[in-house]
Amino acid sequence: MRRCLIILFVTLGLNLNVSAHPVYVSMCQLSIAEDRAYLDLTITIFSDDLELAIFKQDSIRLFLGSDGQISRSSEYVLRYVSKHVSISINDKELGLTAASCESLDIRKARTKIRFRLPLPKTSTTLSVENTLLLAAIDDQVNMLRLNIAGEKKAASLDSKETAVSFKIGE
Repeated sequence: MRRCLIILFVTLGLNLNVSAHPVYVSMCQLSIAEDRAYLDLTITIFSDDLELAIFKQDSIRLFLGSDGQISRSSEYVLRYVSKHVSISINDKELGLTAASCESLDIRKARTKIRFRLPLPKTSTTLSVENTLLLAAIDDQVNMLRLNIAGEKKAASLDSKETAVSFKIGE
């Protein structure tokens, strides 16, 4: 498992100019600091896969990471991600909004989006539903990594299983 994650990070982190790849995966990293005040969420997606999914949803080409990238690309990306990723604490959804988006980095090979979400003081269960790219790509896998003050958990989601819950406190 650790070897697969290392290969995934290297693959997603590379800034290669390729038009196709044999792996269809996104990475969703969730971190909760020791003070449990915030949940940091970072989503990394292959830009060409994201482009395809947004085209299938909105019938618009964004030309992500190229000189021809349209000016409203960020709006389309945030809207798509907000529609397909849901984070809940104790069964209460935390909205992924433009206001909670800390950064959006679009490159040719990958797109990385970072959110910061305030956590309620009594957080016991974290639920994640992730349907990113599933309607566009049959073999899509959405990896999740959770780090709670050094304690690590992981899950893999696909079209058969799109949600997972983690115990995060007493």
